[in-house]
Amino acid sequence: MSIELDPGLQALLPVAIISHAHPSISKGGAEIAAHTLFQGLRALGIPAVFIAAVPLPLRDQLDLGADEYAVFHDPAAYDHLYQLGDAATLQQLRGILRETGARLLNFHHFMSFGINALRDLALTPDLRTVVTLHEFLAICHHHGQMVTRPHRSLCSMATESACGACFPELGWRRMGLRAELFRDSFAAVDHFIAPSQFLIDRFVQWGVPAARMGMIENGLARFIPEQDEGPAAGQKSTWVFGYFGQVTPFKGVDVLLTAAERLAGMPGMAERIEIRIHGNLMGVPDDFRARLQELTASLPFLRFTGPYENGAVFDLMRECDYVLTPSVWWENRRSSSRKPMPPAGR
Repeated sequence: MSIELDPGLQALLPVAIISHAHPSISKGGAEIAAHTLFQGLRALGIPAVFIAAVPLPLRDQLDLGADEYAVFHDPAAYDHLYQLGDAATLQQLRGILRETGARLLNFHHFMSFGINALRDLALTPDLRTVVTLHEFLAICHHHGQMVTRPHRSLCSMATESACGACFPELGWRRMGLRAELFRDSFAAVDHFIAPSQFLIDRFVQWGVPAARMGMIENGLARFIPEQDEGPAAGQKSTWVFGYFGQVTPFKGVDVLLTAAERLAGMPGMAERIEIRIHGNLMGVPDDFRARLQELTASLPFLRFTGPYENGAVFDLMRECDYVLTPSVWWENRRSSSRKPMPPAGR
C-alpha cells in the first residue's frame, strides 16, 4: 500500500522518527509509539528512518533493524534539570541526518539528545521539526508526571512558586530559568503533536500556541477485532487481573501492591483471583523493588511476569479477564473540559 504525498513534503523525505530509546532495550510507551509509527510509515510506502538514543553501557544489548540508527550517549554527561545533552550527541545525530538525507524530523522525545539538540536542529533553515509529546517533562521536573513531591498529589498548574515548593533544594529562580529555557526552545519547533486533547490543553495553558498543536492518537501495531464475551461469572473459578506497563509508583503499581495485601486478608476472595504484573523493572528504586519481590514471593495469587514484547501484549491481555490501570498521574486522558485549569492548590 502507498499514498501520494504533496511535492513539498516529498522533498523532505525520508522522515526521521527520533526516539529517546530503542524498543530492543526499553519498553516504554513513547519509544514503542515512535517505532510503531516508523513501521507504519514504511508499510504505507513512505520513506522513513528510525533514530534512537542508546546509553553507551547498553550498546551490546541493541538490536537494530533495517533503516534504524543509534546515537550513543553518556548518561553521566546529561543534565537532567535543564535537559541538556553534550555536543557529541548532537554531532552524531547531525551525521545520521546527513547520511540519510532526512529533513523532516519527528522527535518523540528530547530526552537523551537534549533540549539544546532539538533547538539547534529546529533553527536549521533546511530542516522541519515536529515534536510528539507523550508527557509533561518540559513543564514538570518531577519525571514529567505533574505530581507533587513529597506528597504525590496531582498538580494542576506549573508555576515558578509551585515548582519551587516541589524542589526547595533548587528554588523558584532555577525552576523559572528551566521553564524559560523550554519555552524559548519550543518556540523554534514547527509543530507539536499530542495523543490527547487533555495534554494539548496543558501545554497551551503553559505557553505553547494552540495553532501549533494537533492531536493524533498513538497507533497500534496491529488491529484486534472485537472478541466474544468470556464465560459468565458463575462458570469461572479464578479471575485473572493483568497490569501492563512500566513498573513504577507513578503508574500506580504500589497501589496495586497495597490492594493485594488487603486481598490477602480475605481468604474467600484471594483464593479466586490471580494478579499478573507485566513490565520492566529498569530504574525502579531499591525499596520499591524489594517490596514487589517480597509480596510476589509471599502471596500465591500475585505474580510478576517481567518484561514482555510489545507484539505479544494483545495475546497476554486475552489471558486476563480484566486489565488494570491503577495510575496515579494524569496520563493522556482522552477528553478535556476545555475550561481553564485551576491554580495549583498548595
